[in-house]
Amino acid sequence: LEEQLAAANLVDIRRFRTKVFLRMKYATTDNFTERKLYNKAKCYLKKPVAQALVKAAKLAVEEEVPFWLCIYDCYRPTSVQKIMLKSVKEQGFLSKVSNHSRGMAVDVGPCNMQGEPLLTPNTFDTFSDASGAYYYGDEVPDIAIDNRTALQEVMKKAGFNTISNEWWHFDYKGAKNEEPLDIRF
Repeated sequence: LEEQLAAANLVDIRRFRTKVFLRMKYATTDNFTERKLYNKAKCYLKKPVAQALVKAAKLAVEEEVPFWLCIYDCYRPTSVQKIMLKSVKEQGFLSKVSNHSRGMAVDVGPCNMQGEPLLTPNTFDTFSDASGAYYYGDEVPDIAIDNRTALQEVMKKAGFNTISNEWWHFDYKGAKNEEPLDIRF
């Protein structure tokens, strides 16, 4: 496994010794599929993406209102993406080929220094209008919008882009230039 990961330029975020909280949802049953899809709760990313995530983590704790990063998903094998596609009931939230499968995307949310999620428009993996990166419904408290906006700004400064239908999903620049991988862990 380690040789395959190294050949694909995938590194474990823990290698960088940055304070982030791994909440790898697909290594548990606490996700929309209600299945454990990974054997290990590891965050693998292409090396430049991991370095950018480290930069985002440092920027987050330097904010006027500091926060930490809770990481929900990183590299996702294409075979896992196929399982997810079969499990999702709401159309339009998952693509056939994900930038996660390229090691070029991360799902992340803001949390406090104990690793507890801060209020956001909805929770990770909840597929609804409130999942939108720019959703401003009347039911969403201002603090949830502020937390989401702070997260987006930090991630953008570190080289990531948002997608319209998931506030927690961030693609690294040049993601489409990488080939999807299927290294299971």
